[in-house]
Amino acid sequence: MHFHAPSEHAINGQKFAIEAHFVHKNSDGKLAVVGVMINEGSDDNAAWESFVQSLGTVKGTDGPATLDWRQLLPTSTLTYQYAGSLTTPPCSEGVHWVLMQTPVQLSARQIAAFMAAYNGNNRPIQPVGNREVDGAVSGN
Repeated sequence: MHFHAPSEHAINGQKFAIEAHFVHKNSDGKLAVVGVMINEGSDDNAAWESFVQSLGTVKGTDGPATLDWRQLLPTSTLTYQYAGSLTTPPCSEGVHWVLMQTPVQLSARQIAAFMAAYNGNNRPIQPVGNREVDGAVSGN
């Protein structure tokens, strides 16, 4: 799991404050990434708070974070899916992308903590090109 701020994807032209990537690799070495967009809401998001508190942990040290992975995802399981690439070098092709259509909301305070840790580490949005994007796919 890692983060980019601002988002590396746009949905209907809208970029988001943060994008979380849940990276998965199967026994054949094939990659799938679940992307979760994060934008600002009015209240703290309790499911994300333990992680937000650990953002100040010094690199190379351990910091406590209790996470309920299911609670970190939006309640809607509708996704966009496409074949793409890694967003960090070497930007290799062959990644199955699953983008959650509904963003998760964090408070302004929580967003600020992420921005302090990750701001500016995003790849610019790439053209769709000849990729086919499948929408309204349910994860259920």
